[in-house]
Amino acid sequence: MSYTTPYCDTEWAEQYFSERSNSDNWNDATDEEKLAALCTATRDIYHHAYFSELVETGEDESDLVQFRYKYDGTETRVIPDQLKEATCEQAIYKMTLNRLDALDATRSGISSANGVVFDKEAIPNILCDECIDLLNEMGAEVDPGAGGPGPVVQRIERIER
Repeated sequence: MSYTTPYCDTEWAEQYFSERSNSDNWNDATDEEKLAALCTATRDIYHHAYFSELVETGEDESDLVQFRYKYDGTETRVIPDQLKEATCEQAIYKMTLNRLDALDATRSGISSANGVVFDKEAIPNILCDECIDLLNEMGAEVDPGAGGPGPVVQRIERIER
């Protein structure tokens, strides 16, 4: 048994990325890298997103219960397509972002490069904005720290005269 069963398999993700622009990092990856990215994305979502469902507790009574979709292969709920999409978006975010490179660049004293100013205190988001948006659309509650404080990048307009 593998450590992680991703919320979507690579076949589902291949179809998703075939219809998504800017998917070069996915398309150029090996099968092992793709599976690892989906597994990492699944664990990221598991650790930072909570879902709610009504559970009947008795006759005419129910409670709103929070849960997380399991990633160890024991999940019995059907994984919604929107959660699969969120997993794909998080996977390509992880493939694109090298967190250590981002931290090294901001810690090395770079305050601007090519008209972009970096916040030296910033660290990359745990979950990408697209993933968070999809999870929120599903009604999930996302940990506040998972989406911020992300890298604050401010573009400076240069006017040539």
